[in-house]
Amino acid sequence: MTSLDEFVVSTAWLAKVSGAARGRERNAAPASHAHGGRLAARAPPPRHPAMDLADTPRHRPMAFDKMETLIKEMQDPETGVPVRSQKLFLTYIPAAFMGYDLIEWLMERFNLDETSNVEAINLGNQLCQYGYFFPVNDSKNLILKDDSSLYRFQSPYYWPWQAPKAAGAGAPSIAPDNLEYAIYLVKRTLRNKQRHGLEEYEAEALANLKKNLAGKWDFITMQAEEQVGYVL
Repeated sequence: MTSLDEFVVSTAWLAKVSGAARGRERNAAPASHAHGGRLAARAPPPRHPAMDLADTPRHRPMAFDKMETLIKEMQDPETGVPVRSQKLFLTYIPAAFMGYDLIEWLMERFNLDETSNVEAINLGNQLCQYGYFFPVNDSKNLILKDDSSLYRFQSPYYWPWQAPKAAGAGAPSIAPDNLEYAIYLVKRTLRNKQRHGLEEYEAEALANLKKNLAGKWDFITMQAEEQVGYVL
């Protein structure tokens, strides 16, 4: 594993390059024909309506490899972040860890100065915002707190560049698929019915998804329960 400086630079570079690439795509001029003349301004052939961004293979940035390697180290049962069932009010959250345990692990992993935990918190926040772990009781704010706040590691299925691929070994699907929508609806059913109750069309969609995804429904339910910090 590389040093903290190299790791942070790689993830910062990833965010910067991703934004710059999107800007170039929006502002790019049409390519000219090599022989000039009127053909130079000829428009490119029309894109097939069935094709979208998910059909175009893209290079996987190395920063994702570094982040995934670090997350796998964190989950090592012997040397990783302490993970255990944690009590939250009147329920127990399985396989959870505390924010300060993760920060302490990062400080030891990268031999950081014990007088300041700023670097470890910044790195932890990057990993949290990329979706490698999530807070149990605050789904709106993806930040790492240096206290006893509880977090859970996200399933590798939802890691960046690990989603189902639309075209062979290309990029992951950009649009939410039926599996993600099913998890979203199940999460709504696990929360306060008065505030998060399903509309009629959503209840009908959930019933249809339960039929179509019957073989994966245990996985869907497990993911929904993990993300809302709810234990049946």
